[in-house]
Amino acid sequence: DVAYGQKKSRKLDLLDYWRCYFHSSIFFKRLYFYKFSIHSIYNSCHFWLFRMEENLRQLAKNDKNRIIKIALFGPESTGKTTLSKQLAEYYNTKWVPEFAREYLQEKWDNHQQICDIDDMLPIAYGQTKLENDTVLQANKYLFCDTNLMVTKVFSEVYYNYCEPALDQAAREHEYDLFFLTDIDV
Repeated sequence: DVAYGQKKSRKLDLLDYWRCYFHSSIFFKRLYFYKFSIHSIYNSCHFWLFRMEENLRQLAKNDKNRIIKIALFGPESTGKTTLSKQLAEYYNTKWVPEFAREYLQEKWDNHQQICDIDDMLPIAYGQTKLENDTVLQANKYLFCDTNLMVTKVFSEVYYNYCEPALDQAAREHEYDLFFLTDIDV
């Protein structure tokens, strides 16, 4: 019985090897494709270019910017937007909406296209710009409906890939507090 289990295990190991090889070849083909598709995004998305941040850096904290930043993190439809709005209203401050929502709605309205891997970087740039612009208007607290870590996780889960620039920025963005939302239905 143990020998049979070992034989079965070897077959699974071989399957994992080929699955890994298969994913690697797809990954490299994707990289080649992405190299050219990123340029096409910026050339075709003129309606978002003027709103995008030049980089993925958060505004650094200084004497003028001593805002406590609170990020809401969780899956879609768990009340992050509602909670952000209500907390901002209660504390008489600003909140940062999810850039992806408006971006993808406009993409659908203009081109009848849904979200794909090529949208991850423009969404990250747009989210960073929204956050950096809003933190300057906030009053003591800033409630962020989402953050780059959510975009990173979405990219990894749905596309099995995350752009290195997005990955690095998601790891570097800092918040003072995280609220984790979850599905309660």
